[in-house]
Amino acid sequence: MHQLVASGVVSVYEAGTEAVWGIGEDQHLVAAFYRNTAIHILVDRAIAETALLAAVENAENSADGMVSPVTVRDEALSLRELLKFEFLFSGRAQFEKELADEVRLIGPVEDTSKAAAAADVRGLLESADLLLAHLVLRPFLDAYHIVADRLAALEDESLDENAFLNECLELGKQWELQRRIASAESGSMELFKTALRLARHRELVDGLDSEQLAKRHQEFADEVATATRRVNAIAEIARAH
Repeated sequence: MHQLVASGVVSVYEAGTEAVWGIGEDQHLVAAFYRNTAIHILVDRAIAETALLAAVENAENSADGMVSPVTVRDEALSLRELLKFEFLFSGRAQFEKELADEVRLIGPVEDTSKAAAAADVRGLLESADLLLAHLVLRPFLDAYHIVADRLAALEDESLDENAFLNECLELGKQWELQRRIASAESGSMELFKTALRLARHRELVDGLDSEQLAKRHQEFADEVATATRRVNAIAEIARAH
């Protein structure tokens, strides 16, 4: 950390009772490079937290109020699918095993194959020693949110990639100033390109008639917005804790 301070990437204030660290001015993308060298170690944990919260929300809106392990798994797999061009994930069977291991690390869970009350699972998150989803996933989801928003705004227009990416950069700067995204890092051209790659993979750029495309664009925007909202909710839980 002190080496990063010496290089100007990180700042530190040490005159009080404990050190306060921060990212240097206009150094978010440089700091992201250092973060991304280690982030793969934490991404499964971040997905587990988000999947648990998603399953809790589903259970709170259900008749029995129980969190199903299948729902946790499916929500985790959906996030894995959303981020598959960002991270190199294990095969599905190994990923599911690692997901169960991460859930046990979040808090005391005797058997991850059994359903649990929504209140108990929410309590698991609220009492966790450390929550990481907002720190690990938010930059990627914020960038994807920008791309999904601009895709949904296309309507019947064809996509000019350079113009589209520039529009994403402009909206990213706007959302940064409005504090709708957590940091300038989410306004990265590289993240926008990867999000657009995912959109192409999902046939959200061409190959469908305009009515189908508009519907699929909105579904994609809703999916990313929901994931972003959940990660922001975990940030609030971490802040309250």
